[in-house]
Amino acid sequence: MKLTKHTRALITLLFLGVLSCKKEVKDNIKPVISSIAISSTPATGTTVNIIASVSDDISLGTYKITIVDDFGFDADSIEDTKRFTYTYVGEIEDETSFNISIPLTIDANIAAGPYILNMSLIDRKGNQAESKILDFEIINSADQPTLSISNPVQNSNYNINDSIVLTGIITDDKAIQSIEFNTTTPNGLYDTQLFQFDIVVIDTWNIQADGDVKIYLPSTIGDYELETEVRDTSGNMKRETINFLVN
Repeated sequence: MKLTKHTRALITLLFLGVLSCKKEVKDNIKPVISSIAISSTPATGTTVNIIASVSDDISLGTYKITIVDDFGFDADSIEDTKRFTYTYVGEIEDETSFNISIPLTIDANIAAGPYILNMSLIDRKGNQAESKILDFEIINSADQPTLSISNPVQNSNYNINDSIVLTGIITDDKAIQSIEFNTTTPNGLYDTQLFQFDIVVIDTWNIQADGDVKIYLPSTIGDYELETEVRDTSGNMKRETINFLVN
């Protein structure tokens, strides 16, 4: 049977359509954020780099980086202008792997203390990577409180029902506003013990002499944390965590 010119053209279009469908690649695989870090210790008045490694099986797309503070107290307790916030959105075109490096400038008047960096990533097909979170600290050697805990010692061991007398020295260049000691366990077996001191002290605060802080340990074996958080009257914060074992 002889095909007409119109029929041959129609068959050709159908054939090309089938080929194009075969070339359409399905992509259900999420991209990956392999690592994220800050190039050096971030300090007020300096510029550091946010560095990250990302990859995808077909083609990377858009990434977003945000930074917010982790001070853990009400917004009206520090001027919003002193809180460091940051958002960056970037595009990666026609790459299956890529090393990101973004300059991050930290103004001199930013409040020193703990911050949280969050990174998200989407590939060209809309698949989203597992977000990466980085806890870091902005320091200011001149303005940030200094915190030195001498007891308990990092990774020390204690018996059940023991007590720990906290010792150490806290200093600030101007004035300490508050000091908080917090003990918790990651598995939630032990209720939090919280000691708070709202004070204004120039120069030095002796934990044992001025605070008389004693932690009474539970009758439950496990890994515990002591978190000490110090804020000064300028909004700068210093936080330190010590791990210890009850056995």
